[in-house]
Amino acid sequence: MLAFSEKGDFLARRTRDPVLAEEPTRDERRRSRRQLVATPAHLRAGELTLVGVICDISDTGAFLQTNLLIEIGETGVLIVEGVEAAVRVIWLRGNAHEDGPGMGLVFADAGVAAQVRALVEA
Repeated sequence: MLAFSEKGDFLARRTRDPVLAEEPTRDERRRSRRQLVATPAHLRAGELTLVGVICDISDTGAFLQTNLLIEIGETGVLIVEGVEAAVRVIWLRGNAHEDGPGMGLVFADAGVAAQVRALVEA
């Protein structure tokens, strides 16, 4: 078990505060810049169709805010205004998060990703 000061040191290393953080934050590890948006979208995964809102998008992926989540590693098709893009779930944000649940998605094809991004940012 960690002593209180050790636990505090661990949390300081993992914080999103760039002043306190000893390890890079999630945002600093991203390969491309995110654009904040609010665009309705659907994610089709097998027999499921999830309804959600794209909250941010980049050249390589997007965050889909939705109440129903699928597992990390699952693949599907993100549908935005009729354009379909193959995606894979790479991280999840659960119901307990203050901003609500959702999924981080990575695009399988850069060309289609650019089409989706152009629609969302328009």
